[in-house]
Amino acid sequence: MGGAADASFQRTSLHVRILASIVCVIAACVPAWWMLTTIERLPLPAEEVRALETRGACPIRTAWAVVVPTNECESVRQELQRHSMCVDWRVEGTHCVAGAASATSTYRVPDANVSAHLAPLLRRAETDSVSVPYARKIRVVFSLLQEDASVGRALHGWDLTHALHNISAYEALAPLARTVRALERVYDIQLESQVQWYAPLELEPQRHGAGHDAFYTVSMQDARVFVNAEQWRLDSYGTADLSPATEVRTLQFVLFVPSVHAPLYLDAETLHQQPAWLLPQWGGVVVWNGAHEGEHVSLEALQEPMSRFAEQLRALLGLERGRDVGMAVEGLVWRRTLEMARSAVETLGSIVRLVTKIPNLGVNAQVRDATLAAIESLAACDPQQADAALHHATQAHTHASRAFYDPSMLATLYFPSEHTFAVYTPLFGPLFMPLALEAHDLERVLALSQAEAQRAPQTDTAPSPPATESSSKGGAQAVAPHASEPGKAHARKRFFGKPLRTLLVSDRTSRMPGLGRRVRLPPLHPHRRPPPPKRPRLPTKDAPPPKEGSDAEEEENGEPEPDYENEGFL
Repeated sequence: MGGAADASFQRTSLHVRILASIVCVIAACVPAWWMLTTIERLPLPAEEVRALETRGACPIRTAWAVVVPTNECESVRQELQRHSMCVDWRVEGTHCVAGAASATSTYRVPDANVSAHLAPLLRRAETDSVSVPYARKIRVVFSLLQEDASVGRALHGWDLTHALHNISAYEALAPLARTVRALERVYDIQLESQVQWYAPLELEPQRHGAGHDAFYTVSMQDARVFVNAEQWRLDSYGTADLSPATEVRTLQFVLFVPSVHAPLYLDAETLHQQPAWLLPQWGGVVVWNGAHEGEHVSLEALQEPMSRFAEQLRALLGLERGRDVGMAVEGLVWRRTLEMARSAVETLGSIVRLVTKIPNLGVNAQVRDATLAAIESLAACDPQQADAALHHATQAHTHASRAFYDPSMLATLYFPSEHTFAVYTPLFGPLFMPLALEAHDLERVLALSQAEAQRAPQTDTAPSPPATESSSKGGAQAVAPHASEPGKAHARKRFFGKPLRTLLVSDRTSRMPGLGRRVRLPPLHPHRRPPPPKRPRLPTKDAPPPKEGSDAEEEENGEPEPDYENEGFL
């Protein structure tokens, strides 16, 4: 077939379309890849958080009027500075009036103890290692634990289970009722109870005496590890309606009834026959060695243990001992308010510093909204209303903690730039390198094609041969075929090497599939050895005369008669 067209798979336009389709697919995937890998970083109110941090340890400020004699002002100021409390001291005048009309409450204290009464109101909660961290919900669980009910003195239950529903109605629970009532401004206390019949001790008490006079003692060091957390199941599953989304603190109060090691005393500086001790931020233990009748414990028998539990509850919740209950509760409200406000400000500052320090730390809408809610709650704290200020400070602490511990921030992993290049180079290198090389080759082919197309009218056109005799006589004219080829074919031959027909040495021609030309095919076996020469035939001794026509037949058949003698068969 005439013509010098390129093969269909070698056309430059086809290469361009393939490369363009691959580039289009990659470009279409870029938005999805960008959206999936982009870290959302919404702006945070950093300036407002820094303004809150400038207040230091006193994020909430209020005005208190302290009326003291003139000669006591300097001593009170020195005491306040010694306690390092957040107090700005200012003397308004050297005389006093009947009182401030705008004061919400008034307390009369001894002149020499002004700083001692102000210290519980403003001190930092971190210095108190006994009370539990503040939470609005408090679960108080009373547990009646028997060392081994199978040995003896088994108790099947106590009246406290039903009395906890209305503690104000029972005289034996009066100390507990007063404590719970006084703390209603600060805590929402839920009371529960449980009974266990087997609670072995992990330690071995020391035995003293013999016979009926024998008793057992534990030291103060043993009292710290008295609770056998592995075998005592103190988790109470009461019916109190507590939301799982609300932070809850649980306090355990154990009434331990010894059986194997009875009676059990506490060996401190003196021997305590009714031992009771406090476990900081956990609860309290009371060992009950009293005699009881029957298999049920009455409320009258529990009056002394419940009084001990009430004292331990006051200490664990931060209520000052030996003070007026009203002033103690007022100081507790202010301490918890400052504690929550300080914690919220510190948490917000940590969030802003982390986001600024780590570039790939995400900030989604939940983190931003929680941060803004915490700032709004801090701004809503009115020092003139202590209870409302405590509520807003608690909400600010909750929102700040929720923003800091958001799962989107906890799941963030930080990798250096070297690690990123080491991971993505093996993935995208084999993909983009062939595309870049193919694009470079196509650019060179197109450049050569344009150059050949410009030179084609001058170099590729052959001169017309003279007209033949037949043409002079008016016959058909023989015109030489046009020797030019398209510029792209010349460019491709120059770029990829010699033309295809120069690489084939055979004189035979055949039509190759996919090619628009007839090409020369190489011989079947170009390196084949030539056949060996024919051996001459030797005459035999008694060779019969050849028959007529035998040579002609042999020549016609082309197969000579085998000579068995000369071949070695005889």
